[in-house]
Amino acid sequence: LISNQQIQVIQSSTKDKIDVSGYAEVSEKADVAEIYLGVETQNLIASTSQKENANIMQKVYKEIYSYAKKEDVETYSFDLSPAIDWKDGQEKIIGYKTTHILKIKSGVNDAGKIVDNAANAGANKINSIVFTLTDARKESVGAEALKKAISDARKKALIIAEQMGVALKKPVYITAGYSYVTPYYAAYKEMASASTQISAGSVKVTASISVSYGFE
Repeated sequence: LISNQQIQVIQSSTKDKIDVSGYAEVSEKADVAEIYLGVETQNLIASTSQKENANIMQKVYKEIYSYAKKEDVETYSFDLSPAIDWKDGQEKIIGYKTTHILKIKSGVNDAGKIVDNAANAGANKINSIVFTLTDARKESVGAEALKKAISDARKKALIIAEQMGVALKKPVYITAGYSYVTPYYAAYKEMASASTQISAGSVKVTASISVSYGFE
């Protein structure tokens, strides 16, 4: 998952300029887990499929709320559609499938417990777990990466100016941004009976900047 932020500053245009780019990368331990899981049911009757799904989801909710706040649990997707069987090139409706997927935000240490308890309560769709940072840490780490990218660009500009025998002036054009590259836990193909061990890994934040310096 990548989220971008862009900054652009233009002071003036000039032909006498040195164009450089800077890059930086900062790794930070993830402290937030976003879990995507839910229940899928199938029945010959659509309303029965939906009702069965709702009954199981109530049990799943109860287990999830043991580790996550209610405001951190929301429906990510809900779908009720025909279950199709293809035979001899023709489709046949063999029932109705209800799929209800939740997005759960929790601390990293609780992610495995939430997955295990939800599975024991009847959750049979464990899609993925995405690791990220709190908003405050995103801002802090992003600013750190951007500062390092700016420093990298200026060092390059100074080297070029020294080799050219000119003096570096203020930037006349700046464009910058940074991206969060979020690690994620692989999707679960089958429900394991053993306790789920989850390692969060680190969130890599990269920053890049393009600067045009004037010179004399």
